[in-house]
Amino acid sequence: MKRAAREVRTSPTAFSNLLRAGGYGAVLAGALFPVWGYVHHEGAPLYLDATAHVLAFIVPVLFMVGLAALYARYARRAARLRLGETGIILGSIGSALGAVRALVDMVVPSLYPHDAVSGRILLLLDVWTPTLFSGLLLAGLAFSATSKAPEPRKVLVAMGSFGWGYLFTNPGNMFEARLVHIGFGLLFSLGWVTLGLMLWGRGSQQAIEPRA
Repeated sequence: MKRAAREVRTSPTAFSNLLRAGGYGAVLAGALFPVWGYVHHEGAPLYLDATAHVLAFIVPVLFMVGLAALYARYARRAARLRLGETGIILGSIGSALGAVRALVDMVVPSLYPHDAVSGRILLLLDVWTPTLFSGLLLAGLAFSATSKAPEPRKVLVAMGSFGWGYLFTNPGNMFEARLVHIGFGLLFSLGWVTLGLMLWGRGSQQAIEPRA
C-alpha cells in the first residue's frame, strides 16, 4: 500500500484524479448513507428492500474509495505516524467487511438451508461498523497528536465519534434513542461530505498547479 501511494505521487495527473475520485466517492457516500437508513426498516415494500440491499453494498465501497484517497493524500505523514496509518487501514478493512456483508446477505439464504448458519455469518460480519468507526477515530486522534497535523484531523475525530454515537443509540442497543440515532447518522454523513469536499478541492488544486 505504501508502494502504491509512492507510485501515485510520482504522477501529478494520476494523483489529482485519485483525490477527485475519492472526493466524489466520499460525498456520494455521505449523501447515500441517510437514504440507506431511511429505506432499511422492517416491513418495507419489496422495492425499498431491494434498494436497501444495493445501498448496503454501494455505501461501504464508496467509504473505501474515500479512504483510499485519504491515504494517498496523507501517506507520508501517516507513515511517520503509524497510528494514523493504522487507523486509515482499519477503516478500510471495516468498509470492505461491510461490502462483503451486503453480498453475503443477498447470497447466503440461497446457499444455506438453515437460518441459524446464515445468522452466524452475518453476525460475524457485523463488526464492520465498529471497525470503521474505530479506524476513523484512531486516524483523527493520531493526526491530532502531531504538530503538523493534516487538515481533516478534526473531521475524522468527529466522524468516528458520531459513528459510535450512531451505533450506541441504534434501536435495540443499550442507549436506544431514535431521534438521537438519526441525528448522529446525519452528522456522520455530513462528515463524509466534508471530507469529500476537502479531497476534491485538493485534487482540483493539484490539477492546476504548474509542474516543477
